[in-house]
Amino acid sequence: MASISCQSSSIGLFGPPAASREADRRQRVGNIDMPIPAKNASQTKDVSWRVRAYAGAMVALAAALSPVTTASAQDSAKIEAGENVFNTNCAVCHGDQLVSTGQTFDLRRLKDGDRARFDNSVRNGKNQMPPWKGKLTDEEIDQVWHYIRANAYQK
Repeated sequence: MASISCQSSSIGLFGPPAASREADRRQRVGNIDMPIPAKNASQTKDVSWRVRAYAGAMVALAAALSPVTTASAQDSAKIEAGENVFNTNCAVCHGDQLVSTGQTFDLRRLKDGDRARFDNSVRNGKNQMPPWKGKLTDEEIDQVWHYIRANAYQK
């Protein structure tokens, strides 16, 4: 008859011994044992404060971004109007969808700080470009500027 031997287990009647429970409280990261922080009242308050601060920051961010949504709708209307003005008056020389043939300045290279230069060139002309003062309104020039900036290489 075969005999079955039973080794004694380290688990007692009321669970594993304290040393085993402490080992279970640790996470192993590489070769470093990192203790899992014990939760106490001060840590719970700290976490609660952080959650409230995060939620407050998200509400403030949402409130701050809501006018931007309205401004974006206004900007997209300007961009669309600028595309129409560009296609009617500028595309002949500066190319369809701002893609220059190389004969004229590539308007997509204009940077945000080039607005005064752009306004001066459009109103007064430059080299082969005729002046558009009196032919385009300030609003139309502004719309074309928004269209160019929306499609510029450097935003």
